[in-house]
Amino acid sequence: MKTKLLSAILTALMAISPFVAAVDLGSYPTFLFTNHNLDAYVVVGSAAQPADVVGAVDLAVRLAGESYEEVSSGGSTVTVAGGKTEDIPIGYPLSSSGYLDTVFTDDDLAGLQDSTVTFQSENYNFHDEIVFLATSPTVTASLNASEDDYKTGVYMEIATGALAYYYVFDEAINVSTATTAQPLTIKFLGKAMKITGTDSTTPHTKFTAYVGDTYSMNIGDSVTVEDKTVTLDNVGSTGSVRLTIDGTLYTVSGTETHDGIEVTVDDYFYADALAERGATLIMGKQSSETYQDGDA
Repeated sequence: MKTKLLSAILTALMAISPFVAAVDLGSYPTFLFTNHNLDAYVVVGSAAQPADVVGAVDLAVRLAGESYEEVSSGGSTVTVAGGKTEDIPIGYPLSSSGYLDTVFTDDDLAGLQDSTVTFQSENYNFHDEIVFLATSPTVTASLNASEDDYKTGVYMEIATGALAYYYVFDEAINVSTATTAQPLTIKFLGKAMKITGTDSTTPHTKFTAYVGDTYSMNIGDSVTVEDKTVTLDNVGSTGSVRLTIDGTLYTVSGTETHDGIEVTVDDYFYADALAERGATLIMGKQSSETYQDGDA
């Protein structure tokens, strides 16, 4: 698959009505941070779809990678280092009339990437982008909004689908050659994603990736996954592993789900001596996932 752009639409549903968020901008961005570090929650409703929950987690990971610094400018204003500031009238979208750009890169936001990734012995340039719709987010107050609770406050309303995150390759890359032995590993929204293959039909609109956490374990090692204790007890000569999950013993080959944890045996080492055996496991609520163009 020769593609220049690997993207994902990031949608976080965080409120009621047509809007997904309303936050007080009076102290932006300090209301999200304590001691210059993120101190906030991304919330989804009890009836949220799994994709919404995943999107909210991804958004939280990206926000956790941000930081800010307040510096005095000699007056009553505050200058934000590592971000972008602009005076925007109430009732106007952030990106309308040239107030802010609709596309943000690492030149605008310090937490975004602009680097290279190595794939099958070749280096490829890439960068992150965050894209706003021209009509949203919007600075609002009780004067121009239907929300009664705004009172004297100033808020930012973000419409559903108004915010998108893109991982952009700056040059052509053939992702269809990715395999479990030679994957494409990228850092997507602050988390490592290992792409292990695509669908076999051109133009390759699907790809499969490891999305769980990676654990390199020796015999007797224990880790915590989804609030459960997972211990590697043995590794077989054919690559199957024996695991204890919260006291219950399981044998896993390939990819299996046990006790709410999906486990993929990514690699293993077998030796005659038990103490010399080990395995690399991908584990989480999901260890792997398949994505198709247009998924959100």
